[in-house]
Amino acid sequence: MVDFAELLVDTVAGADWAFFAKNGGDVTTLAIMTARAATGRRGIVFIEGYYHGVAPWTQKLDYPGVLEQDVAGNIQVQWNDLEALRTVFTEHRGAIAALIAQPYQHRNFGDNIAPAVGYWQGVRKLCDEFGVVLIVDDVRAGFRLDMAGSDHYFGFRADLICFCKAIANGYNVSALCGADSLREAVSSITYTGSYWMSAVPFAAGIATIEKLRRIDGPRMFRELGAELCADSRMWPRVMTTPLSLPVSPRCSTCGSTVTTR
Repeated sequence: MVDFAELLVDTVAGADWAFFAKNGGDVTTLAIMTARAATGRRGIVFIEGYYHGVAPWTQKLDYPGVLEQDVAGNIQVQWNDLEALRTVFTEHRGAIAALIAQPYQHRNFGDNIAPAVGYWQGVRKLCDEFGVVLIVDDVRAGFRLDMAGSDHYFGFRADLICFCKAIANGYNVSALCGADSLREAVSSITYTGSYWMSAVPFAAGIATIEKLRRIDGPRMFRELGAELCADSRMWPRVMTTPLSLPVSPRCSTCGSTVTTR
């Protein structure tokens, strides 16, 4: 476990420490708890169309089993809208603990949308101005765009970044990485699970990250994705279904806002 943590700190630009769990939802929940512990606030800002797991805090009020107190303080804003974000931060000054978002918008039932030029830099500035913890949910996109984290790829630094899925090539482990300023807050939280200390997933994670670094995984994904996208432009000639191309060739399994026929 210690070896894996040291490897992530050495690999991920925004990681001064790492905490391990099992599922993506485990670490998004821990990220929210850490932000609340650090700020003493409750509110969470989401991007419309978000998905960050299945815990009650991630749900909508009309979902079965979700109570009003579970989602009290949850606020949604539009993606790529800095003015809307400033308005929300201003109207709820001193009440927002965190903003949590994916590095580019990849909703479950919608096309992907890339961040506008300067968007993430603007978000970072607003979070600093209003004392809001900036959380990047890199569970799905992590290590596809950049081994140093998707925040690094887009030119900013998150306070907390969540990894799972590709981190261990399918073995069940997830990680929350974060800035040194939040080390005390995350260390103060009691958070564990029955099988979280299993050694095999840690070994798989080390092997996976080391190989991705060795072969320059993001470069390979970019090249293969670009080839797939180039070939796929021929498909609409024999297809009647609209075809969506990805935000980045590295993430070719997901659609974008560009649709061809």
